[in-house]
Formats: sequence, C-alpha cells, structure tokens
Amino acid sequence: PYGLGQAYGSTLREADQTIVPMRASIIALLLSLALNYVLIPFMGVAGAALATVISQLISGLLNLAWIVWKTDLLKESAGLRAASQKHIARLCKLGFPMGFELSVSAIGAIILQSAINSFDIAVIAGQTAGEKIRRMFTLPMESVGVGMATYVGQNEGAGRYDRIKS
Repeated sequence: PYGLGQAYGSTLREADQTIVPMRASIIALLLSLALNYVLIPFMGVAGAALATVISQLISGLLNLAWIVWKTDLLKESAGLRAASQKHIARLCKLGFPMGFELSVSAIGAIILQSAINSFDIAVIAGQTAGEKIRRMFTLPMESVGVGMATYVGQNEGAGRYDRIKS
C-alpha cells in the first residue's frame, strides 16, 4: 500500500497536481496517528504496522480516485500500445542506477537493524536516534535525486535535451 500511494501521488505530481497528493498524505498521517492510538494498546507492534498499511492504502485509493474521476490521465493513455523492447530497455537504463542505490541502502538498513535487535533496549534506542539524525542529512539529497530524475525524464520525453544539460 505504501508504494501504491507513492506511485499514484507521483503520477499526479508529474501532471502538475501537487495539492492532491499532499492532502492525501496529510489524511494518511492523521489516520495513521488515530489508528495507532486505537490499535497499539490491543495489538502492540502489529497494531502499528496495521495502522500504517491501512492509512497508506487509503492514501493510494484517494490519489487513484482523483486520477480516475478528476483527470484525463488515463483517458489520454488508453489508446497507447504496449511498450516496445526499446522503450523498456531505455526505462531500465534510466531507472537502474537510482533503483540500485535505494535497494542497497534498504538492504543495508535491514541487515543493520537485524544485528542491532540482538542488543538491549539502550543500544536499540541509541541506534534509532542516530538513524533519525542520519536521515536528516541523507533524505534531502535522496529527494533531490528523485526530483532530478523526474526533471530529466520529463525533458527527455519532451525531447528538450538542452534543458537537461543546463
């Protein structure tokens, strides 16, 4: 569900509709907080996970509903044919570096977290605090990378190579 909300939100942002995904994210955040308050006392960690899944699913469905009922994004692409092997190869070439970087980071985080979970609560809390500090520095650059990928992709599709180089 998290990917669903992000994918539909990205689609709307690329169509210059930035307010809708932001509102859907705010709704998901508030819903997650409310569900955490209700579910964690009864289900513990599983309640927090369920609250996240439900809230992100709602976010994705809100974005999808907006795409279907309020935009022409699907109507404009309905007549397109299946992507050719050339297009698929091009997309893989453009998307592989960022996908690989994000995968390596995610796998490293999983390995680190599984090793830290074997220690006592003070070590886990310290690692969690350190991770939040690390994210303050790395998240802005990851966001710039995603923004640049979107910018380059849009200009590549429009044939505006001069804008990419500048």
